[in-house]
Amino acid sequence: MGYLVFKTLRYLHGTELMVLASALPGWICYVVGEHIGVSGVIATVTYGMMLGWHQHEIMSATARRRGVAFWEIMIFVFESLVFIFIGLSLRGVWERIAHADKSLGAYGLEVLLVLAVVIVSRFVWIFMMDGLARLVRKPHGAHGHSPWGESFVKSWAGMRGVVTLAAALAVPAQVPGRDLMLLCAFAVILVTVVVQGTTIGHVIRAFKLKATTHERIYLNEPQVWARIEQAQYSVVNKLAYNEHGALMHPRLLEQYSYRQSLSDKHKHEDSLPDDIRKAHFNVVLAAVAAGREELLKLHRSGQIHDELLHLMERDLDIQEISALHSRG
Repeated sequence: MGYLVFKTLRYLHGTELMVLASALPGWICYVVGEHIGVSGVIATVTYGMMLGWHQHEIMSATARRRGVAFWEIMIFVFESLVFIFIGLSLRGVWERIAHADKSLGAYGLEVLLVLAVVIVSRFVWIFMMDGLARLVRKPHGAHGHSPWGESFVKSWAGMRGVVTLAAALAVPAQVPGRDLMLLCAFAVILVTVVVQGTTIGHVIRAFKLKATTHERIYLNEPQVWARIEQAQYSVVNKLAYNEHGALMHPRLLEQYSYRQSLSDKHKHEDSLPDDIRKAHFNVVLAAVAAGREELLKLHRSGQIHDELLHLMERDLDIQEISALHSRG
């Protein structure tokens, strides 16, 4: 399915079509996976991983940005629906449990046992796998792949949500013990999201974890920007001259040369200079705001039409978004 989608996306030119064509196969993968007897969730996740890996080559910048905005809204809607479903389902479950032969204390004990198993089993699994990784990667007792503090944080970060609820709601109504399953699912979501989710920051600070604990050394942001700016400057330096060797784009060459030298200057630092960066992009944002104010003034005085307003406002919006992202 993913292969067919990627081949199709290369021939689509409309942004809306590309976003739609990349989103719909997720539902198709789920339905087909469930129909043929495999996990629809895993099939959908596999497609999503393939799309995330190949989107940089097959989707345009505009389609990619609109796709991100589309999924941010969809995720917000779906997560909101999850809690609405919890509220709607919990009322009926609670009424049936209240009139059941079993006492509320017995239900509470079973819920606590399920919570303990869910939380403890994750700790056992994470610590066991990290311990094996330490033995395999550093058999002679050197510094391990994952310190125990990091293992604890990963274990504590096991929040449950949509998949847990979907699995519980998928159980047919006539199955014995369905209400208990739903109650346990609600309790697991509540405890892991509210309790573990709100305390994860305190746990990280308590263990004083370092920013980098991997064996593999990754490039930091200044180093990556230095590589990017060098690649961009190399291309601009070639294309700035015509076939006779005359410089055709001096300002463009000067701009990219400055950016390349600046990024090269700071590539050995952990992060870009915060004060210089914020001051620079504050000026950019002020300029964008002044431009938008002038644009609206021209439109409201009747000097430009709506189409030109939207076209130029889009460019100003892109400048503002870029500046806000770069400023941090």
